[in-house]
Amino acid sequence: LLALLFQEAAFRALDALAPSALVVTSNRRYAERALALAARERGIPCLLFSGTLLVGRDKQRLFDVADRLLVIGQHLKERLVTEQDAPPDRICVVGDPRSKAARLIPRDRLRAEVFRDFGLAAGAPLLVMVSKYVSLLFSTSEKEAFYRTIIAALGHLPAAHVVIKVHPNEDFKLLRRQVGEWGWPDAILTKDYDIHRLFRVADAAIMVTSMGGLEAMALGCPVVAVQVPG
Repeated sequence: LLALLFQEAAFRALDALAPSALVVTSNRRYAERALALAARERGIPCLLFSGTLLVGRDKQRLFDVADRLLVIGQHLKERLVTEQDAPPDRICVVGDPRSKAARLIPRDRLRAEVFRDFGLAAGAPLLVMVSKYVSLLFSTSEKEAFYRTIIAALGHLPAAHVVIKVHPNEDFKLLRRQVGEWGWPDAILTKDYDIHRLFRVADAAIMVTSMGGLEAMALGCPVVAVQVPG
């Protein structure tokens, strides 16, 4: 029933908006797949660019809904072709332009720019904490435990700078207030700063499970994954 409701909503949205093309940026949810299938029925070209860096363990054919696919990395194209029989001529390999831009700047120079942008004193280690928004997979209590765990750990690293990268889905003002209540009133938070620049120059990235971990490692940044409170 849920799939049928999404399908009906997708047809109504496309009929109302009458787009000349559809770009799908995720292949994980009912909504995106319903839109892509509805677009095919209406004869609307569909481009899939999920931004993903790997193929999941399940073998569901989540990439069959688009007329063209953009993938990050030749390795992903090869797996889609060999494991899911995706037509090679439908897949284009692209890189992440922000990651590439960060790579083109010498690390020492970029690090100096990042420190200057945030008003940080040079010489101390820089840690990037990747925040995570509350969802069905990550509760409010888990989020608080995650932050309190990091706050306690930082007591052993008094000289380290920490920049918190706020997720686009998070309420910035609410998080600012919560972080203060959890014992970190002077925390540095940013929602708009390019996370690739931060990963490129940081000494480590701290996060719960996230695709950001792969992006960090691709830029040579060590990742500390916090899974259990405390």
